[in-house]
Amino acid sequence: MTHPGLMRLLAWSTLEQSTRFPDGRTVCHDTKIAALAQAQADHRLDTAFSPAFLVTTVMSLATSWSPAFAFGLAMHPGRPPRWLISAKQAVHAIRRLTTA
Repeated sequence: MTHPGLMRLLAWSTLEQSTRFPDGRTVCHDTKIAALAQAQADHRLDTAFSPAFLVTTVMSLATSWSPAFAFGLAMHPGRPPRWLISAKQAVHAIRRLTTA
């Protein structure tokens, strides 16, 4: 992992549920959802899943092999999270979710 400090910060921020998201983070998230919705409207992206679900799923898959992933080490003690999923598998899963 290139930035383990960032992953620790993200994990910690989920514990602070009273903390408001920075405006830039909300705008970025909303922009991604709007882009996916437009791609669906233009028939460039499958409509089986909502744009919000796709953003959440992609974010989850993208972090699934990091030390901050809640289930990796707990489910398989002694094995590194990379054992659970690789970047290639994540890309394949996302491609399956977004194509007919």
